Amino acid sequence: MTGDVEETNGAIREVILYSVTVVDGEDKEVFQRDFKSLKSAISLINENYGHWQFNDPTDKSGGGCSSCSAH
Repeated sequence: MTGDVEETNGAIREVILYSVTVVDGEDKEVFQRDFKSLKSAISLINENYGHWQFNDPTDKSGGGCSSCSAH
C-alpha cells in the first residue's frame, strides 16, 4: 500500500499499487511501472515476458550440480 487514499462516490479507501519492476544482472532497477489492478500488472508482464522459459530449480533430472560425477 502506498499510504495514499482516494475518494470514490464519497467513500474513502486506501490505494493499493502493484509494481512491475525490471532489474539488470546486478539487481539495479531498469524499469518500474505501477498499476492499480493486479490484472493490468500481470497483462504487462505476460505481454513483454510471456515468451520466457521458466526452469524448475527443484527438478534434478535436467543436469546441474546434483548430476555431476563429483557427487
